[in-house]
Amino acid sequence: QYLKRVTRGNGKELRGLSDFSVLQVLKACTSLVLSPEALDRGLLESVLVFLELALDRKSDMVKIECARMLSLMDNVDNSSLKPFVRELKELLEWSEDPVAHYETLKVLEFIVRSPYRLSLFSGHSIFDNLLNSESKMVVSLAITILIKVANESNIERLLDKIFKIMNDVPDNIKERVVSNCLLVLEKYPSKLALVTSFLNNCLREKGEVGFKLKVVSILEQILGKFGGVTEVVLDFLSEYIEDSLDPRLTVKIIVIISKFNARLENKGRPDQASTSSTSSTASVWTPPTCARPPFRPWGSSASRTRACPPTF
Repeated sequence: QYLKRVTRGNGKELRGLSDFSVLQVLKACTSLVLSPEALDRGLLESVLVFLELALDRKSDMVKIECARMLSLMDNVDNSSLKPFVRELKELLEWSEDPVAHYETLKVLEFIVRSPYRLSLFSGHSIFDNLLNSESKMVVSLAITILIKVANESNIERLLDKIFKIMNDVPDNIKERVVSNCLLVLEKYPSKLALVTSFLNNCLREKGEVGFKLKVVSILEQILGKFGGVTEVVLDFLSEYIEDSLDPRLTVKIIVIISKFNARLENKGRPDQASTSSTSSTASVWTPPTCARPPFRPWGSSASRTRACPPTF
C-alpha cells in the first residue's frame, strides 16, 4: 500500500522524500525481491514503477541501488533493465568519483554474469577508459566486464591493452584476469593460440609465486580441455623451467610436462593393448624353457654324479 501511495500521481509524494528515505524503501523492497513467494503480480508492478520514478533522482547512490535491486529480480526482462543500465553507463562517463565508479561496476559486473543480459552491453569505450583509473579495484572490475562482453573481433586488441597494464596492478587482480581467460576460450575456441600466447607472456613478466602458479594452473586446465597447442605449451614450459626460482613452481611444471608429454607419446604410437590381444588369439602361449637345470643341493644323490660342485 505504501508503494502504491508514493507512486500515485507520477510520484509526487516520492519527490518529497529525502534520498535517505528512498534508500530505506529500496532496502525494504530488496527483502521482498529476495523472497519471490511474497511478491505477487500487483506488488511487482508497484516495485517496478517505484524504481523507474526513483531513477530520475539526482543521487548517484539511489540510481545504483535501483539498478542493483532490479538486477536481483529474475523475472525482469531486458527491456525493463535497459534504462537502468543506460543510466549506470552515463554515470561512469561523467562522474569522477572512484567510489561511484566502483559501486556502479559492481552492479554491472553482476548483471553481465548472465549470458541473457549480454545484449544490454553494446558499447565498450566507457570500460576501456576505466582501465587507466587510479583505483585498482575499478580496473579489476572493468577488465572482468570487458572480457565477458568482448566480441571475437576485438579479443586480440583487448588482451594487448590488458597486458600493457599488467605490471601496474596487484597480483590478486592479475589472477582474476588469467582466470577469465578460460571464459574467453569457452566463448571463442578459435582464440586458443592467442590466449595461450598471452598466458605465456604473463608467466615471463614480474609477479609473485602465487600468480605464477595460477598461470601454470590455467595452462594445465587449457591443455586438459582443448587440443592443438599441447606441444607449443610444453615447449614453452620446458624453456621456462630453467628460469623458475621457486621449487613449488618447478615441481608443478615438471608434473605437467610429464603428464601431457606421456599423452603425446601414447597418441603417436599404436595401441599396444589391441596388438597383444590380437597376437594372443593367433597363437597358443607356451611357457619358456629354462636353459639352466634346476638347483640341487650339493651332496644329494642326484648331484653326486657331477664332477665338480655347482657354481653360483
